[in-house]
Amino acid sequence: METKQVRKQFVKKTTGPIHERQPKIVGLGGAMVDTKVNLTEDQLKQLGVTTKGGSMLVNNAKELNAMLEKIVEFVGEDELLRVPGGSGCNVLKSLSALGANAGYISKVGNDKMGTMMREALLSRQTQPYLGVSENYCTGEVLCLVTPDGERTMRGFLGATLDLNEKDIPDLSDCHHMHVEGYNVYDKPLTEAAFKAAKKAGLSISFDLGSFELVKNNRDYLIEVISKYVDICFANEEESTMLFEVDCPREALNKLSELCSVAVVTLGKEGCIVKQHDDSFHYPAVNRIIKPVDTTGAGDLFCAGFLYGFLHGHSLETAAKLGSMAGFHVIQSLTTELSDEVWRDIKSIIQDRRKSDEYFSVVNQADPQQPVLMSSE
Repeated sequence: METKQVRKQFVKKTTGPIHERQPKIVGLGGAMVDTKVNLTEDQLKQLGVTTKGGSMLVNNAKELNAMLEKIVEFVGEDELLRVPGGSGCNVLKSLSALGANAGYISKVGNDKMGTMMREALLSRQTQPYLGVSENYCTGEVLCLVTPDGERTMRGFLGATLDLNEKDIPDLSDCHHMHVEGYNVYDKPLTEAAFKAAKKAGLSISFDLGSFELVKNNRDYLIEVISKYVDICFANEEESTMLFEVDCPREALNKLSELCSVAVVTLGKEGCIVKQHDDSFHYPAVNRIIKPVDTTGAGDLFCAGFLYGFLHGHSLETAAKLGSMAGFHVIQSLTTELSDEVWRDIKSIIQDRRKSDEYFSVVNQADPQQPVLMSSE
């Protein structure tokens, strides 16, 4: 789909009073509670993790709980931080925080973590389309953070395993759907969502999720991206794994042949974006900041980029929004930014002089001092 058509689809039915003109973005993915904990490299190895980084699923709740018990032996229960998360959930909550009209489709268990997830969405004014599973508990992800800020994730989908085509709501009042890559573990659901979105005239964005997922689903991913996706996000490892190449720029070129807008994030080197024949490199704002925890950085980048692009801003502005959101989230153990930070991000983006100065200041800052944004 042509880029102009993506935006045209997104802004359909946007006449009338301002509250009626706000386009609606829906997301589909797992409703997962993140359990975050700081571990040493040696403790990570004792859990049986041989390759640091990335995300993998375990087979059942018993296996996840066994890992959790070992973690409690290492650090104690008080060191566990539980926050509502999941890749898609992080994206949609962040879109809401930026001012988008957003909703999230998923499934939770009939338990405290399910209630926590619903309340977290509502607190961000994100419409929860959450079914309740009678068979599984709410999904959980163990986010294991080592001293270098790298996160390794192990999760059990839980109630998300019961998510099915019948849980997809009427999409006639929506304009864009964001689908997280982890949905690919349920291919019938993924394709049902894509087809429902296209039937309702929505544009679609897709985030590849993790290099393990890409490694095990290469052919399928290439097929569905080519068939349904308008905007695709991948990090360097995911993109090169998808096309079995060494260079992320080569991967970007191949990805852009499948969709209208291709985005490859490069960590501290920023991101590269290709739209038709035009490709761009946008530097990150966090290259000199030592991360506390990289969990959620990719999700918040997606949210910032999507908000900017779908609301008619340039690719440069969209990339800056994504970079600033990712920059701030890696400085804490949560995947949430405060209302004050979100207001600052929006005010800087709306002022070109502020934006240029901010990026310049960040790139010259003392690497030991986090750069704070002023709301003045």
